[in-house]
Amino acid sequence: MICSYIKNNNYGFVKLHAEQVYTYISEAALNSCKLRGANDPNNDIQLVSHTYLSPVVYANRLTVTTLIELIEYLEELVNYPKFFFLDFEHIISIQKNLKKHFNKLEELIKNNDSKLHFINFNIDIETSSVENNLEYLKNFSHLNKANSKKILNGIEFETLIETSRSIFQSENHKRLIDSFVPQTPPYLHESSSVYLTTYFDFTRFISKDFFIYYCLYNLALKMISKNEYHDWEITPSKNIVLFCTTLNGSYIGSILGDLLGADLFLIDHLGPINKIYSNSQFCKIDKSASYIVVSDVLCLGTEVKNSKSIIDFSGAKYIGNVSFLRIESRKEEDIDFNDIEFYYRITNEYNPVNYKILTALDKSNE
Repeated sequence: MICSYIKNNNYGFVKLHAEQVYTYISEAALNSCKLRGANDPNNDIQLVSHTYLSPVVYANRLTVTTLIELIEYLEELVNYPKFFFLDFEHIISIQKNLKKHFNKLEELIKNNDSKLHFINFNIDIETSSVENNLEYLKNFSHLNKANSKKILNGIEFETLIETSRSIFQSENHKRLIDSFVPQTPPYLHESSSVYLTTYFDFTRFISKDFFIYYCLYNLALKMISKNEYHDWEITPSKNIVLFCTTLNGSYIGSILGDLLGADLFLIDHLGPINKIYSNSQFCKIDKSASYIVVSDVLCLGTEVKNSKSIIDFSGAKYIGNVSFLRIESRKEEDIDFNDIEFYYRITNEYNPVNYKILTALDKSNE
């Protein structure tokens, strides 16, 4: 599975760290070892557990399995870009004996009239041990600020990095917009008693290929530490559980749980407000844990509010919510940014699909 490949006509990029993270998760699932805390994603031999010595998104060692996956993917690829870039950001070590795989990768790209370059390569080749000799990597093209203009016909390195971001944002935007389905007339959102003019089809977004994994990898990186939107931190010492109440939310939560080393609490819909407090499933909530509510789409936040009430009622701690798509129904000045995270957000200032929330009082809802 390769999830991070993005391209335009001239440039193609693969984020090796994203691919390596999912390699580790796949190998962990196959091993199905339940030894809690017995793993380190930066070792060559990897055992499995859902709680790791560190969240899997901190894995930083490139292994042979990831390179083999990439080679197999490229063997099926058509329409190679003019330049092919391997992005080594967050990779600080490489498994030994990968020379033949790197050589095969370069030959494959060259045979398809493309040129291979390394970017964000920060591994110290000179100090690598004799056993793990990385001298062969000097034979590859390493792009940096000093040589980028010469190799890429005048293109600055910063421009190249910005181009990679632009390609990702463009691909991301296109897929998201294609997944919005206009509703005529607007449909009634039962739990919030409002009418919505657009429906986000999460199933459509995830059905094409593995790009959703790259999206959730980027979301996990945003979730791991404090930032402008939330105060929580996800570390092995903190008992954090992802609280999922829908099938789509559970899909997102299961992947985020693997990436972050967090446990899951899964239940398919909370049900009517008059019954949720008597649901026997909620007695299984761990009072010593901190909970993050996971949603595919967060609009008015009714389900998050109900989830928070259940978590608080059970004696556990609610620390925030994360959603793949967040529809901001409040003004910026009315939002207390300390407990939210999102992958994509629609606001009054940025609303490319003309998303509207209506009531029976709106004339446009007639």
